[in-house]
Amino acid sequence: MKGLSILGSTGSVGVQTLDIIRTYPGKFDVVGIAANSNYETLAQQVYEFSPSLVSCNSFPKIFEESLPKTTRLCSINEMSKAKDMDMLVTATTGYASLIPTFQAIEHGKSIAIANKESVIMAG
Repeated sequence: MKGLSILGSTGSVGVQTLDIIRTYPGKFDVVGIAANSNYETLAQQVYEFSPSLVSCNSFPKIFEESLPKTTRLCSINEMSKAKDMDMLVTATTGYASLIPTFQAIEHGKSIAIANKESVIMAG
């Protein structure tokens, strides 16, 4: 099973990525998911996919307290280096995923980039 982390899991590309994972059960393990501010959708994704890592820039305290015991909060930088992750999907806008993408590469992870800004800024 291939371990995936998805930066931007609540956006259109992230949601489509999760749709593919649903279509092929047993092929992928969702290790981490991250969103900027859509914590309601992120919460639904956490309970459906049971990732071990989750990140959101604007978690309300009540959401943090309701996370399953097997899921912990982390930064997207930490998520990009997770040992059990094989591929990082970057589906964010702007430069948010630039550093995590470089970190994933440095740690030998495969990357799937759906963010032209990161590619342009990286040169």
